[in-house]
Amino acid sequence: MWLRCCGSGFLALAATVGGTDLPCGADEGQGLHVVAGQAPELQPEAPLLPLPDQVPIGLDVEALDKLGDNWRPWIEETAALIADLYENAETDADQVRALEGLQRRLGTIAVALADPRYAKIHPQLQDLQGKLTRRLDVFAALRKVLLGPAAPQGDPVAAAFAEMRRALSDLESDLLVIPQGAAWLPYVKSDDLDQLVGRGTVQEADRTLLETVRRRISQPQGLEPAQAEFLQRPAFQNLAGAITKVLATTAPDYAPGVPDDLRELAAQLLAAQEEYEQSGSRAAAAQFRAALGELRARSASAGEELLAAVQRHYFAYNLRLIVTESFVQPFFSDFRSETGGVAEYILEAWVTGCQWTNTKVGVDLRPCDNGAKFVLTLDGDVVSSTQGEVTHATVYTKGTARFHAEKDVILDGQSFYLCPSRIGVNARNCTYDAQTCLEWVPIARNMARNFALEQAAEKRPESEAYTRWKISREVRGRFDRETQQQFAQAERNLQTDLYGPLEELRLKPEYSHLSSSEDDLTVRQRLMGAGQLAAGTPPPPSVPPKGMVAQIHQSLLNNGADRMDIAGQRLTRKELDDRIQQRLDRIFKDRQRDDSSRVPPEPELGTPPAEPRPPTADDNTRLIFDVVDPISFRFEDGALVMLLRAGLERPGEEEIPTQIISVPLVLSVEGNQLVLTRGTVGVKPAVPPRNVGEQITRAQIMRKRIEDGIPERQTRDATREIKQRGKVVPTRVTQVTADDGWLTLTIE
Repeated sequence: MWLRCCGSGFLALAATVGGTDLPCGADEGQGLHVVAGQAPELQPEAPLLPLPDQVPIGLDVEALDKLGDNWRPWIEETAALIADLYENAETDADQVRALEGLQRRLGTIAVALADPRYAKIHPQLQDLQGKLTRRLDVFAALRKVLLGPAAPQGDPVAAAFAEMRRALSDLESDLLVIPQGAAWLPYVKSDDLDQLVGRGTVQEADRTLLETVRRRISQPQGLEPAQAEFLQRPAFQNLAGAITKVLATTAPDYAPGVPDDLRELAAQLLAAQEEYEQSGSRAAAAQFRAALGELRARSASAGEELLAAVQRHYFAYNLRLIVTESFVQPFFSDFRSETGGVAEYILEAWVTGCQWTNTKVGVDLRPCDNGAKFVLTLDGDVVSSTQGEVTHATVYTKGTARFHAEKDVILDGQSFYLCPSRIGVNARNCTYDAQTCLEWVPIARNMARNFALEQAAEKRPESEAYTRWKISREVRGRFDRETQQQFAQAERNLQTDLYGPLEELRLKPEYSHLSSSEDDLTVRQRLMGAGQLAAGTPPPPSVPPKGMVAQIHQSLLNNGADRMDIAGQRLTRKELDDRIQQRLDRIFKDRQRDDSSRVPPEPELGTPPAEPRPPTADDNTRLIFDVVDPISFRFEDGALVMLLRAGLERPGEEEIPTQIISVPLVLSVEGNQLVLTRGTVGVKPAVPPRNVGEQITRAQIMRKRIEDGIPERQTRDATREIKQRGKVVPTRVTQVTADDGWLTLTIE
């Protein structure tokens, strides 16, 4: 039977798991759906996916054992399925059965993650879920590419030229409607391709032309990241795919229906995926993306499904911030109490007196999918005591008013957009006394006073309407004016203090998305250039009611480390430290640097100055950074693992060749201290040495250099005061977790 995947992945019925038997019970369901094909002779005997021949680290028995003894039967069955997939599958049917079983295992994990009884092992389950889901989704889409439609019927050369003609026409149409898009046509040599399509034949010089254009699209060199990203447009990729078909069908050894090149590309993609999963290697990321582009070009709909799977797990945002409304409230809240005089002509009376105004500013988050939307609120009370004078009488009035104003503000990550203010006012005036010119006449005095009060009462609706109009005008004008000034300044600060330094250091995220709900706002950003990969879905965080959560993927640090330009350089420890400090100082202008280890204490009075320390050989010892992945970071098993690929240059001694150095750093919170504990430093050669004893000595030297530079235990203050608009808001890191490539910081 010709096995073919259907649907968007390996479809399986929901696992039926109940009660306390979840860890030990077998998974249920019908697994992967397959349909009979019409060409039994095309049944792939060997496994279709050219997977690595050993179980990856993180999916082995040692990793599964972290679930505990209660899950022992489930662990053994799952480990057997993983071993069948990578090591024991002899036919494609064996591979499919292993894939089906692992897909059902994901159903079991999902049920356990929803059950609070397994809360203690949720981090381990989430880690396993992420590692399996990323692989299985890519495997399912890649199978569709490999089992895609056969070569076009009829003349394959004519069909390939017709496809290239359409792709070239679509590209030209796409570029002509984009400002300055036509400037890309010479880059793909469109005129030469037009002539080639017109001839319908390929000579040796034409093959060079086609290979050059395809390489420019699929493997761009010397372009800015934005330009390389522009080449990912479907029109460019379709042209690259059409060129590949023309080259294949006009090759001397062309054999229709034999996708050997597809299998080779699939092997390259899978090997690069595993290498990236294990080390976060940017070299592997570049190879992964190159193979992905070629596979997409060779397969239409299936190639798009493969791209969608990769986008979910390797092209998504690698930074996420979730901030609750209660956390941002102190930065906006304000209370003012003001006193002022009244002196104006109102309703044919000269009114004088005093008024007291109390106002309170707040913020209220609102749902929005395309930005962070919040409403600034202004609530106030106005109390006045006035006297109104007309020709023959003076009327005394006490007034009270309440007002509520709102202004919608939307932040898209770059700019603030302010909407017109809305305001409502409720006013009430109470006239309590009057004096007239007849105060000296005993009988007429009361009559005149009552008449004046009656006249004032008749005008009260007008006076209250005037009060509402006046308060509304003054509040709206001041509210609009002050918010416009404050947010204009905030936008300037955002551009100059944050994005300006990030852009200068080539660290500005190329994609940013903000959204908000009734309770919190979420910031998602991605730092990923050409030839790099990013992240997938982060583990669901627990957001404190009055706090925030920052989730950082290891790809953010790795892609940022590439922009330090230290690959292939020789740097002393001081030179490396200075370079890092300069970048941090540029980004965090008000950060407190810990120079205690480098700045000696001031001598006591009367103490002669210390002699300067003579230079030592260590001062001239240089790290020789490899040209590939000189610094990398991984977040796994609760630790931040720093990986260095570097050798050592020592004055007067033989250089130590490139070593792969791993430094595990465990982050924890102890009271108000953030503790960084260094684990065992690992050292292994990048290239196997001829002399094992010599390598042992090299490893000891490198290990000592790292341990001297990184103390076994470091502490930092977990609290920090955030200053904003003259306010100081204390914050504290309360929890740190590191799993499945994500570092999660909880701040309250």
